[in-house]
Amino acid sequence: MRVKKAWNASDKEDVTFVLKGGEKEIEKTLPKDSAVDYVEFQDLKMVDQEGNPLFDKYTVEEKGTKDGKVTLGNHTYAVAVAYENDTMAEAEKEPQTKYYTITNTQLTDVQVTKEWQGGATQPTEKVEAELYKSVGGGQPTLVKTEELTAAGGWKKVFADLPVTEEAGGQTKPIVYSVKEKGMTDNGTVQLEGKKYQVTISGSQENGFTISNRQYTDMGVLTPGTTQLKVSKTWAGEVTETEVQVQLYKNGEPEGSAVALNEENGWTHTFEQLPVVDTIQQAQGNVYEIKEVGEADGIITLNGHSYSVKMTQPSAKEVVITNTYMPKKQIKVTKSGQEKRPYRRLPSMCSFTGRWMAQKAR
Repeated sequence: MRVKKAWNASDKEDVTFVLKGGEKEIEKTLPKDSAVDYVEFQDLKMVDQEGNPLFDKYTVEEKGTKDGKVTLGNHTYAVAVAYENDTMAEAEKEPQTKYYTITNTQLTDVQVTKEWQGGATQPTEKVEAELYKSVGGGQPTLVKTEELTAAGGWKKVFADLPVTEEAGGQTKPIVYSVKEKGMTDNGTVQLEGKKYQVTISGSQENGFTISNRQYTDMGVLTPGTTQLKVSKTWAGEVTETEVQVQLYKNGEPEGSAVALNEENGWTHTFEQLPVVDTIQQAQGNVYEIKEVGEADGIITLNGHSYSVKMTQPSAKEVVITNTYMPKKQIKVTKSGQEKRPYRRLPSMCSFTGRWMAQKAR
């Protein structure tokens, strides 16, 4: 008897086969690192002590198999035994030899838990969870649907699921996901006439949680808002009459620039800023304020240069301080050469803020 071993699994294990039907059971082990994928039971008796034929009585099974499953290492497998003699070509078979293939398909369980959040009352005694599979990165397809009930503690296990599948002549992994039955593309579901936002978290290894939060006033939840106040202060001898500031959202300008001056007390509050743009948005919006014209911490206003410093006393307040940067003066002395007469010139002159000395001709 030749027994071939096949795997639909991420890894192989050592397996032991048990030959039954003879005067006594015989065991043979196939190591996981074996160069061949089969074992052979040889020199088997063809008749028993009474002369009764044994060939048709011989069977084989994988040791430890119970109810079609076996546990090897940390994994559980579905075990399928196939008698190959009837499908093999005669040229492939040895006389008086039985051929079997025992295939182990690795199994996993996926647990699903139902939660009601935000003070949502339980509108029903049961909901249905749908299990989907994706093979080798393909599109998810529905596998089965199970009920989650209040009586069952809002928990359910999708049991004995294969972890791999043959596709395109290759063994590819299966990725499982879940949805609540009736869930729309925007993540909502209607239960007993009430609308709920559905959030799914977790993984197939650690289990999924389907959370329902009831919509406010039966309408779409409105994202929360925040505000950001900006104030302008001055340091030094020179100040200006007005500056412009720009609000940025996630790195992009938001709206028009706003003037800060004595009339509005050098302050402005940007209000009704959405914390997120949609309920499904995972990361909150990031707001910041910049002074228009500032570059590398310097700004020039009406020919005067200022350093710009941003401070944030609180999460909702920004203070921009402009410190006057006085121009440096360099004294230049003019002397005559080669008996040329002296001409009195300004010792310093300024062009666009740069100070230079001029030689007389």
